[in-house]
Amino acid sequence: MEIDKGKLLDLLNSRSKYIRGHMDTVLAGLAMLSFIISVILSGIGSSGIVTKVLVGLTATGYAAVFAWSILHNRYSIETLFREICACNNDHRFTLAVLKDKGRFLLKYDRRWRTWLFPYTKADTDSSVLDFVRYGTGLAPSGIVRQEETDVTKHSVSAGMTKTYHHTFCEVAFTGDTSRRKFRFAGEKYKWFSIGDMKLDRRIMDTNSETVDFVERHFQ
Repeated sequence: MEIDKGKLLDLLNSRSKYIRGHMDTVLAGLAMLSFIISVILSGIGSSGIVTKVLVGLTATGYAAVFAWSILHNRYSIETLFREICACNNDHRFTLAVLKDKGRFLLKYDRRWRTWLFPYTKADTDSSVLDFVRYGTGLAPSGIVRQEETDVTKHSVSAGMTKTYHHTFCEVAFTGDTSRRKFRFAGEKYKWFSIGDMKLDRRIMDTNSETVDFVERHFQ
């Protein structure tokens, strides 16, 4: 397996704070816990009952928080290895460009929590047409044209930089486009103009490169 050195360096630099920060937390926590225990032991015979109870509760509470932080902030070698392997995963997607009277059909993506052009791993004309047919309920009649581009961007879901190869397929279709928003097969769809997309902050934060590309080539 070949790894892009630039991407690997990017990844390790972005993750180093978690590994270093976790070890710092462990050492600081152990030092504080040792201090509290020493206070308890040194004053166990001379302190009053109220003081002993308060110190004991403080030690117990701190130990619980410390244990919780260790269990919930682990960053293992296995996790790092999986992310390194992900650098070279194939991020190829076909985006369906469905255009009607200056509007484009977008699908709400629950993982990204925004509206995206409908996308698929399908890479043949027939499979793209089937994706549109069974995914949106529209009746595709053919691929009008295709454009390709590479987009390097930060993946919000993965928390790392990835390079995506996008194939945009403008699909001719027939069907009801009178409703601005509709549901099909459990998915939400909505018609957007380029202007609508640019006014949606979430769309532009996560997908501005795609919006700009569609505006240049399919508007």
